[in-house]
This record gives sequence, structure tokens and C-alpha cells, in this order.
Amino acid sequence: MKVATLLALASVGSLATASNRFPANHRRAARSFGSRSLELEARAPGVDASTGTYAANASLEKKDTFHDIAQVAKLVVADSATVAPVDTSVLAAQEDKKKAEEKAAALKAAAEKKAQEEADAAAAAAKKKAAVAKAKAERVAKAKAAAAAQQKKEEEAAAQKAAEEKAAKVAAAKKAKAEKAAAAKAAKAAEKKAASVKVAATKSSSVKLDKVFSGKGNSLIGFVDSNCGPSGATDEEPNGSESWLNCGLSRTNPNAGWTPPSGVTLDHLTVVSLEKALAGNSVWAPCEQYFSLFEQVEQETGVPAILLASFALQESTCQHDVAGDNGGAFGLMQITQDKCQGRDKAGCQEPYFNIKTAAAYFKGELEGLGGNVIAATAVYNGWFSGLSYATATRYASDPSTCDYQQNLDYLYQMFNGWVLGRTGYELGSYQNLKICRD
Repeated sequence: MKVATLLALASVGSLATASNRFPANHRRAARSFGSRSLELEARAPGVDASTGTYAANASLEKKDTFHDIAQVAKLVVADSATVAPVDTSVLAAQEDKKKAEEKAAALKAAAEKKAQEEADAAAAAAKKKAAVAKAKAERVAKAKAAAAAQQKKEEEAAAQKAAEEKAAKVAAAKKAKAEKAAAAKAAKAAEKKAASVKVAATKSSSVKLDKVFSGKGNSLIGFVDSNCGPSGATDEEPNGSESWLNCGLSRTNPNAGWTPPSGVTLDHLTVVSLEKALAGNSVWAPCEQYFSLFEQVEQETGVPAILLASFALQESTCQHDVAGDNGGAFGLMQITQDKCQGRDKAGCQEPYFNIKTAAAYFKGELEGLGGNVIAATAVYNGWFSGLSYATATRYASDPSTCDYQQNLDYLYQMFNGWVLGRTGYELGSYQNLKICRD
């Protein structure tokens, strides 16, 4: 290698690098020179290290530095023949190996980074999944707790309701018992009162009792029905006792049904004539003007005039222009619109037509019931076989429908009141219509 080349390589900052191509002893001298050169550059900016020249004001130390360069150059020239040629293939291999190592390191770093990222992602996913599962478990637990609380609340409410219902039943039973006792007491008092009224009515009446059909010798005194038993008829109650006429009806057993005594016909009845009824009791006065019509219809239908007049007193107080049953019944006998044969209100109320139509209706019922006068009379007032106390009085609690009740004293008032010339309105122990007027 020429001295000029060495000097070129020995420029500031490059001699140490160039010395790597020399033998060891040369490299040490070159590196020593290189460091001195760098020092020179730092301390004497006027020196050109690449040419070895320096400015006129350069110090002796700087001259010594170039002297060192000259010594290194001599060594290089002397040993230039011994420097081995550079093997570029080795350098290339070394470079390739370095690149391969760098690439492998990069791949490894990338793989490690990817693995770490995947591990981090997996950990994050697992954490998220665990959080979702935890939240779901908490929701399920909360829902179960809410359902359990609701169920408990419902069970407590049901238990409370059951307790209240039980208490209400107990209270209702006590009330029913008390009402039953009160009803029994009232019934007893009413029966006692009715008995006293009946006695008073009998004593106050001067009417002599007659048989409706004289000479037949029939009477209800001593009469016994196979279902209802003895009639209970007496001289004061010749047409049967109240309990016998109302056979089966009971306040204490309100669902028990009425069963009419059988075999009682018109000729079993004890009655008085219209004249005797009027002579002994002024209550008959409103009917007097219609006596001839009642007697005429008796001749035409066979229904006793006293029985027809009794219907009129009971139903309308013998007022021909009365409209009862909320306007659905007309005239003396209170016949319903369906029996008016197409007549208007005034036509249906005409006395003879009204009495004759009612007599025909009653006679038809009487024949249809085998001549049973008790059953036919009850039907005229809306009774039916099996009628119970509960059914008859079901409208009693409402003032607007109170009059719709069946009069449970009806048979007793008819047979031991009106047909005997007595005032029937206040007879009987039930008095279930009285509350409608109080």
C-alpha cells in the first residue's frame, strides 16, 4: 500500500478504521496516530490532517504529530508485501450471517410479540367472558331472589286472604245463627200475635159460618192428608191451620219447598154468603156494587161468588180502575195483559169482563189440578209447587222490588179470612209484605 493511500486513510476520524486492514503491529501504530490526529483536529483547527500541512502558527506539538504519521507510513511501506489480500467472500458470508441472524432475531421478536399479543388477547377475552358470565350469574341470582320474594309475597297474601275468608265465614256463621234465633223468636211472637188477632176477629164478627154447598156434609175438620197430615181445622179455623195450608214452607229451613195438601175441593170449604159478609164486616162495602156481577158469574162458571169477591178484596180492595204489578195487572181481579183478549186497559178493567175472565182462568186451573182448590187458589197469586221461603222473599231487601214477593200469608188470609167474611189483610204469621209498607 502506498504512503499516499495511508495518508488519505489517516484523515481525521478514519485512520483507526483503515488500520484494521494492516497487521497487528501496524494497526496499533495507525490507531495511535488516529487518536493523535483527532486530538490535533480538536486542538488546532488550522491543521489539514489529510495532507499533513498546517498553518504557520502551528505549534511544535503539531509537528511532532506529523512526524508520527511519517513513522507509521514507513512501517506500512516496509511491510506492505506481507499484508494478505482481503477475502471478500468471507466478508460477504459474515455479512449474510449477520443479516440472517438479524432476520432470525427479528422473526423471533415478531413471533414473541405476536405470541404475547395473542396471549394478551386471550387473557382479555377470558376476562371479558368471565365478566359476562359473572354478570349473567348475578342477573340470574337477582331474578331468582326476586321470584322467591314475589312467591313469598303471594303466599303471604294468599295466607292472609284465607285467614280473612275463614274469619268472614266464622262471622257469617255466627250472624246466621243469631239471625236464625231471632227469626225463630220473631216467628213465635208473630204466631202468638196472629193467634190473638184471629181470636179477636172471630169474636168481633157476627157472621154465621155456612157450607158453600149445603147438604154435602164435607168439612176439613178431621181431614188428614197423606203428606201434610191432619188439617188442624177447628171451629175458629174451619178451613185448615196456617202451617197445614203452607205445608213444607219454613223460615228455619228457607229452601224447603211448598207442597199443597191434596184432595181438598170446593165442597170442603166453609164459607159465608156475600150478604152475611157485608152485614158482619164493613170492609166488604167497596165490593157491594159488584155483588150482582159476582153472583151472575157464579151462575155462569160455578165458581162461588164469595170466592170471587174474596179475590177482588185481596187483589184490588174492589177497585175496578187499579193497575197493579207495576202496571201489568188490571181491574177488580188484577188479571194480566195476556188474559185481556186484545182489549186495551179500559176494556180489560170493565168489571163484568174482568170478573168473568178471572173466573174462567181460575176454573181452568182448578180443573187442571184435579179440583184441588188450595192449589188453584195459590196459583192465582203466583204460587207454585216447590215454592220456598227463600224464593218467595228474594226481592224483599230492595224497596223498588219489595212488592214482587209472593204473599206467604195468602192462603191463610183467603181461607180463614175473606171467605169467612173476616178481614184477611192482617191475618197470618209471615207478614213478609208488611216491610214494603213500613
